[in-house]
Amino acid sequence: MARDEIPTLNDALSREDVDLITDLVDSDGVDVSSGDPEVGNQTPLMRLGYINVEDEDRAAILELLLLKNPDVNLADDMGRTALCHACLAGRADFVRRLGRVCGCDPNIPDKGGNNAAMYAVCSENAAIVETFLSAFSAHNLDLERVNMEGE
Repeated sequence: MARDEIPTLNDALSREDVDLITDLVDSDGVDVSSGDPEVGNQTPLMRLGYINVEDEDRAAILELLLLKNPDVNLADDMGRTALCHACLAGRADFVRRLGRVCGCDPNIPDKGGNNAAMYAVCSENAAIVETFLSAFSAHNLDLERVNMEGE
């Protein structure tokens, strides 16, 4: 990035710069649902679970992002939603919080036919599975789903 270019939210996430991320998310006109082509069109909500920042900072950024009403059901190039990424990243706090977002659909399959429940189980993390089942218990969970490989 050139010295005089204005950093984007995706740039700030790549740099793991908490202050810049917060400033950009808090600014007017920022598109918190835009995917970054450099990382498979993952949205800021998808990427947040993977960056190396303090848990308190991550939680605060998550809340700021959700205040901007992002489309939580958008999928990246692999068809994975923010909820799938939360399960993959082992972020029980994200899974729990996304469970409280109106319209967050845990049954959206990715390009391989896997849904968020499958990612929760594949995480091999009991806390993720328990949190997922608790957070989405009011949904009609598709727990019998079989992916494209018959698993």
